Amino acid sequence: MCDLAQELKKDETKLGAVLSHQWEKGGTANAVEDYEEGGYTSYRSGINLFKEPYREKFMPLHEAALEACFNYVAQTPWQNQDNNPPEGLLTHAWVSIYGRDHFVPEHIHTDSHISFVFYGASDEETGHIRFRNPAAQSFRMSHTLAAEMFCEVYAFPPKVGHFIVFPSFMSHYTDQHKGDQDRIIYSGNFVFRRTYLGDGFLNATKLSDS
Repeated sequence: MCDLAQELKKDETKLGAVLSHQWEKGGTANAVEDYEEGGYTSYRSGINLFKEPYREKFMPLHEAALEACFNYVAQTPWQNQDNNPPEGLLTHAWVSIYGRDHFVPEHIHTDSHISFVFYGASDEETGHIRFRNPAAQSFRMSHTLAAEMFCEVYAFPPKVGHFIVFPSFMSHYTDQHKGDQDRIIYSGNFVFRRTYLGDGFLNATKLSDS
């Protein structure tokens, strides 16, 4: 995965976006050299990891991501009219590479239900991902000086080989990466099938036939 991400970063024909302070400006890099300033992500590049020539190479990660999302759903009080397990699909996936001092600003993932990040490379000590409590505004107003009773931000270390799965509406960001080696991640979004009509990576009864 890490080698594949580095290959995408070097592709001058499909430039991705720059992270860190450049991320909120939108758009893509003007040249691959721009990534040195803030980091690289294939998001906005037009690269579709669900189609060839990328699909087969990333298939193990796609399958693992679906499994992680369904494991997450299995821990929730899932209910529907016929009590069948949910069907869903990955709608987006991308890779990102963070060098020293690079980070991603606070944001949410739109048009999806569940999101995830997988750590392919990391020093595991810096660049924690932080999730803001969705109720923060409410308890700040209600409790003012007693707000320390509640956890406003939840932080998780970037452990290599681990998935972190979370509701897409949760606002999140990362600390600066301080390691000498790049932190490389694979991220994406998942939606429940009954709410989505577009193309994606469907988890049907036989994943290989999707």
